[in-house]
Amino acid sequence: MSLSLERGTGKDFVKSLERIVDFLKKEVETVFSGKDYENTKTIIMEQYTENTQKIIDALNAIGEKYGFRFSQNERGLISIPLRDGEPMTEEEYRSISEEDYEDLKTNSNKLSLETVDLFNQLRKEEEDYRDKSKKISMNKWVDVLLVFHFIAFKRKYREDETLLMARWTR
Repeated sequence: MSLSLERGTGKDFVKSLERIVDFLKKEVETVFSGKDYENTKTIIMEQYTENTQKIIDALNAIGEKYGFRFSQNERGLISIPLRDGEPMTEEEYRSISEEDYEDLKTNSNKLSLETVDLFNQLRKEEEDYRDKSKKISMNKWVDVLLVFHFIAFKRKYREDETLLMARWTR
């Protein structure tokens, strides 16, 4: 988009924009290191952790019926087969009989069918957490800064018809 300004106002216009950008760079850092932002971020994380733990507890309650327990690792949530109520070791798993393996496979399939809704809830919690985190990072705090500075900027140049026609919102 190009703008045409009244003669002699271009340099002042550019300087005004540069001052706003410089100030915003400094201010954005301050906002994201402030108490309000950190408190909001902590609350969102605590809600997410609490909600996901409830879902994992429900998954484990169902899993126990089928001889499995769910555990979180770097790849996500995995089901671990149990022997006598304790997670099987890799060695125990490799040494089970064909019949035990088939039972394990059958129970795993039943468990998968019974827990589909809970896994969908878990995915929704993750999406909600990402959305909320993104919103507090971008919208709430940055918008306040942008609106404050650009309203003053717009007032300064309100007489210029080209600028009045420009979009000043994100």
